[in-house]
Amino acid sequence: MAPTTTDALFTRIGEMFISGSGTAPYQIPAGTFSMEWYWEGRQLDSLATHALTKPQVKVTLLRMTDSRAWPKPSDQTMYRVEFEVNVVYFTDSKLLKSVRTNLAKQIGTDIHLISKALQHPGNLTQTDAGADTGLAGGLLQMSDEPVAFEFDPDASVVQGELTFTGWLVLSNA
Repeated sequence: MAPTTTDALFTRIGEMFISGSGTAPYQIPAGTFSMEWYWEGRQLDSLATHALTKPQVKVTLLRMTDSRAWPKPSDQTMYRVEFEVNVVYFTDSKLLKSVRTNLAKQIGTDIHLISKALQHPGNLTQTDAGADTGLAGGLLQMSDEPVAFEFDPDASVVQGELTFTGWLVLSNA
């Protein structure tokens, strides 16, 4: 039976970013990212130093639209879902050329880690505890929108976002 909420899907996406879950080698190594802090609206001097050492990730459900896959009434609804994955890197410099080059390499590697983990069939089917997510194929697809990361000199961060879409089946009972 399909799940009745998006809870398991959000749990599973978080597991992919934090715990190293997933099918090897289509996983993000544990400890690569943090989901504990997101930079908007926070003073950097109020944060613990360790919070600034890892790239920060925030996952947001942007859209959830009924695909009208089955006539109504139905026990299940299929939704087209769109997620935004925001990634923020703290830099304690004004991004000198050598820092920019190294950060660009890291961003490229991280985009690859994220996309291969979220796009691998079955990686998002169930949580580590075995709860079904309802995501068709157990994967999200990265959209073909251009990926752009921008430097915010006031906050000393480089941030950007990736967009992923998929099909989610939820039960009404």
